[in-house]
Amino acid sequence: MTLRRIAAACLPIVLAVAASLVASADTLPSRVLTFVDDRDGLSLTIQTQVSAPDAGRFTFKVRGLGGYVGHAGAAMRSLSPSSVVVRFAGDATLRPEVATDGTITGSLETPSAAQVELQAQIDPTRHTAEATLSDGNRRYHLVARSSGRGELDRTLGAVEQAFVDDDPLALYAEVNGGVRSAYSAADFASTWRSQSATIGRVAAMRRLAVTEPQTNELGMISIVATYEVERLTPSGASEVTVFDVFFVQEGASWKLLFSRPR
Repeated sequence: MTLRRIAAACLPIVLAVAASLVASADTLPSRVLTFVDDRDGLSLTIQTQVSAPDAGRFTFKVRGLGGYVGHAGAAMRSLSPSSVVVRFAGDATLRPEVATDGTITGSLETPSAAQVELQAQIDPTRHTAEATLSDGNRRYHLVARSSGRGELDRTLGAVEQAFVDDDPLALYAEVNGGVRSAYSAADFASTWRSQSATIGRVAAMRRLAVTEPQTNELGMISIVATYEVERLTPSGASEVTVFDVFFVQEGASWKLLFSRPR
């Protein structure tokens, strides 16, 4: 992707609203993998590093309900770098589905105990998985045939295009629920304009890398896109900085969370 001309720097707004989430994002485990079934939003997050203290710890999310959290432990085996097998039956906790702003979005309101069976075949190398979780007469079957990023490519493109077009309203549609709760669309656009006059504006950016989805201890699924950003100061000087831009999964969608310079 070549350097793209973009208009104003709204990311400080996102940073200010989401600052409380930075510590969580900093602790994303490096060997925790997330697999998403794009058909219905089912997702499995599991620690696949067998030597880790939390090896086999998993969260199986069901859109509109919540997430089953359990610890497979020795019931997870690594047969090769490209084959991890889970055969688990035991205790789990079914936790409510919660958005980034703390709002419960699923039908479950309080955590409850559950006896579940989880069977999974995981390929960490290709980032594919097939898994089935059973809870009594409930049965959920997940097939993740791709990178498990859901609509991430669409979101990245939409965010970049919003910058290109200097369109804060288009960008507002791509920010996380915490920002949308704190700002109306009109307030967001107004803040965008006022900040660009005082702190300068982003003149160009180039995407350098995008990580695999990671999950923190709160169950937040995130990725980091790294950009080389050229900023024009109010005096007209040009500065180039590398920024990490964080995106969070909300349901089956990905939303802009915050950014920070390296």
